[in-house]
Amino acid sequence: MTNPEFAQIIDAGSIPLWDSISSIINHMDTYKNVGGACGEIEVMIPNKKEDGQHLTFFEGFLARAQYVEYKISHYLDKSTETLFGYVSVLPGAFSTFRWEAIRGVPLEEFLKGSKGIEKDKDDVVP
Repeated sequence: MTNPEFAQIIDAGSIPLWDSISSIINHMDTYKNVGGACGEIEVMIPNKKEDGQHLTFFEGFLARAQYVEYKISHYLDKSTETLFGYVSVLPGAFSTFRWEAIRGVPLEEFLKGSKGIEKDKDDVVP
């Protein structure tokens, strides 16, 4: 029904910085060949559990290890992909797409299996 220039995806619970969305849109306005862009996702490290109890040493260590693993893999993967002018996957938690780049077949493939989108005849549902 609509024909937007951009489509923004933000997961519930993601908190964008005050200027992050406009920064991405400005980048995509400047570089018309960019089909999608994303901001850096920062993982929060908890100090307490949901019940208010402090994390044990081991739980804190695991939380920080996950944080470091995420950062290292994200920086290495995305930096290497960028060298080749292509990023394989934008994080669903915070991404912007140029509507022209995703409408039609790419969007239909992304939504395949969602209610209201028919599956290909060759797809087998167990």
